[in-house]
Amino acid sequence: MKMIHECIKTWIHRKIKSYIASRLNDFKVGAYKFNGYLACINSIKSYFDTNLDILNQDINKELFYNLKPIYTKSQDEPPTQYTDISLVSNSIIANGSYIEGEVKNCIIGRRVVIGKGAKLENCVIMQNSIIGEEAIMDMVIADKGTVVNGNQQIRGTINYPVTIQRNKII
Repeated sequence: MKMIHECIKTWIHRKIKSYIASRLNDFKVGAYKFNGYLACINSIKSYFDTNLDILNQDINKELFYNLKPIYTKSQDEPPTQYTDISLVSNSIIANGSYIEGEVKNCIIGRRVVIGKGAKLENCVIMQNSIIGEEAIMDMVIADKGTVVNGNQQIRGTINYPVTIQRNKII
């Protein structure tokens, strides 16, 4: 732990392998081979990318369905309701949500409402958020309790996803 703290303090956390190699005589070092999925979340972009990585079937299977899966917090809620006009592809949507719009390549939290005609692509929408009718969102991270009113357009870029703070109304 001391080594990790030192790497973070000196901003060389991306070069931890070099740091360890340079300090082999200072620490008792052991190794464990790990060939699985690993992500360093140290920026908004890396947080965004890592969330969307979960949409990759191989990564999803490794994290949630292998011999040592990651367990998420279970909530006793009704299933998500998809209306006849909703269109969802390559997305993970938690329980208790209501989807009328179009959702593509998104991670959607619990109890999220996506209004009629709304189009979301490459978004991470956290729980208890409301996306209004005809809203268009691409490359967005919306924190808990976000309300995006109807007819709003919010677009980020691959390098700079837009972030919306908790309980913000737009």
